Amino acid sequence: MNLHIIHKSASQHASAKNALSMITALDTVIFIDDGIYNTLNNTDIAKRFIQTKATLLLIEEHAIVRGIAHIHSNVKKIDMLDFVQLSLTAKHNISWY
Repeated sequence: MNLHIIHKSASQHASAKNALSMITALDTVIFIDDGIYNTLNNTDIAKRFIQTKATLLLIEEHAIVRGIAHIHSNVKKIDMLDFVQLSLTAKHNISWY
């Protein structure tokens, strides 16, 4: 399992859209920082990430700080400790800035 770490919103930077071509159903994607905006319910970018069939996660604290409450139902909230565990068990950690 590769861990893809999405840092930026697709509206800010091309990195989130570029990551889509590299993500497989066996991977895990975690949205952090402004990457959280890619999980907003009923957005095109969220639908595109869901189509990858990858496991989709976000750091709950980052969503709270940004006032985001309506994320897509396919995205699971985790905490920073979970993120550290994932990064230690992933075959590769790929950061998309």
